[in-house]
Amino acid sequence: MKKYILFVVAAAAMVACNKSEVPSIDGGKNEADQKYVIYAEDVNTRTVTDASFNVTWTNNDNLAVYTWPADQALPEDAAWRAANPVNFIASEGSATPKPFSLSEADSDGSLAVAAGIPYEGRLSAFKDRYGNGSSSLKWGVIYPGKQSNPSWKGYGVIVFGNFELVHSTQNGNNNMAHLAYQDVLWGTATTTAENPVPTISMKHIGTMMEYTVVNETSSPITVNCIKITVNGAAIGGQYRINVFDGSISEYLLKDSEIHTCPLWVDKGEAIPVGGSAKFYQVLAPFKLDSGYKITMTVETDKGTWTNTKAFDDAISFESGKRNPTTLRINAVKEADPTLKTHEDTEVNWFKEGSNLGRYLDMANGIKYTLNDSFKQADVDIVIFRGSSQTALTFAAPSDQALQDYIDNSIKNWTTINDTKVKKVDVDFDSITKLSELQSAYDAASNEDKRCVLDFNETAIVKTVDGNYALIKVIGGEKYEKTDAKGNKIYVWGNFKLSVKTVE
Repeated sequence: MKKYILFVVAAAAMVACNKSEVPSIDGGKNEADQKYVIYAEDVNTRTVTDASFNVTWTNNDNLAVYTWPADQALPEDAAWRAANPVNFIASEGSATPKPFSLSEADSDGSLAVAAGIPYEGRLSAFKDRYGNGSSSLKWGVIYPGKQSNPSWKGYGVIVFGNFELVHSTQNGNNNMAHLAYQDVLWGTATTTAENPVPTISMKHIGTMMEYTVVNETSSPITVNCIKITVNGAAIGGQYRINVFDGSISEYLLKDSEIHTCPLWVDKGEAIPVGGSAKFYQVLAPFKLDSGYKITMTVETDKGTWTNTKAFDDAISFESGKRNPTTLRINAVKEADPTLKTHEDTEVNWFKEGSNLGRYLDMANGIKYTLNDSFKQADVDIVIFRGSSQTALTFAAPSDQALQDYIDNSIKNWTTINDTKVKKVDVDFDSITKLSELQSAYDAASNEDKRCVLDFNETAIVKTVDGNYALIKVIGGEKYEKTDAKGNKIYVWGNFKLSVKTVE
């Protein structure tokens, strides 16, 4: 069930306050903060958020306040943008209800100012509408006040998930303070000349993700970042919201749609083995049809954990909803793993009466012969002699010439891996990390199903799983032979390899 936490902006007639009793927000330097006042009851609502998604007001909170005469249609031209919105700031002190007063300056980082809509014109237009008392006003209120960018007529812009525009960093474990920057609230009301101060109930527009990270590894881990990726729906971006009815347009601002939203963690504490910690993030509300997936990635000081979940049924992440999710970190993949070297201790001969050499598993560097017991799916490279036995060849099992002329049995394998390989000019010994191996592979341009190596030459293999490994011919023997045309050739009799795989 959709659940909203509400607050009320009380009418002036309902509270025993007058101009002299309203705390000033700027030390009394202008009359605006005394004349234009609304009151917010301190009712489980904004800025400090607890585990129930309840929030309470604090000093200097601010609101983007839109108004328009209730009996007038919104204009088709830019007058709409020039007239809205203005900035109201919570006064200091412990008064309940808490007063909010009109500010002569816009919010720091105001999106309206960033969009080139000066505050002076908006402020003047608001004072005119508020002060003439000749007509009722429609009010639309958005928290936080910096999200104050009028767009289409009657619409403002609110932001979710954009790291540059909202605070996407949690300070330590189990801390919700950053939600004050992410959690968009909206409310509306209509006032009259007799009752000029609005009573407004606010509700959450975003959906809150609550991640409980459980450490099921064998050592303490510290969370550095949590990323959620949803390819089937936008979970962030700059959205247009109708400030008078709360509906969100399906049309985001151009090129603002976000499918991956990171939550960075600053000064996170180590989670002990068997322990847990909570992390929080507010996203745009979204729906996923059946069959779509959500991928969660947790980056820690020990490495990265990733998990993808597919949904059999459609699912909605609704406005105002708290979505608890447990992320059980049972293993992590080192962010930049070290490479492990497997060097032959003895030479490898070819199968008697054949040019077939070895089957090579590039996940662990293990080599198999034709008579060994192995899983076909584990074979990434087959080594054989080609070109009248003069070419030491490393080929994917999917290589057609390999199947036709070297090992006909591969055609009947259940899994035939289409491995890629590139011959590279690199220093085998200096490459010690996966990132270095990936960079060297990307820099080379001769990707194929096979390559030929000679003494002290090197190749990088990329498996169908996206893993990388390095091969170098470090020894072996060639024998002089005369071919059928009487030419002198040198054929491979045996070979020795050094292989590097991800540790």
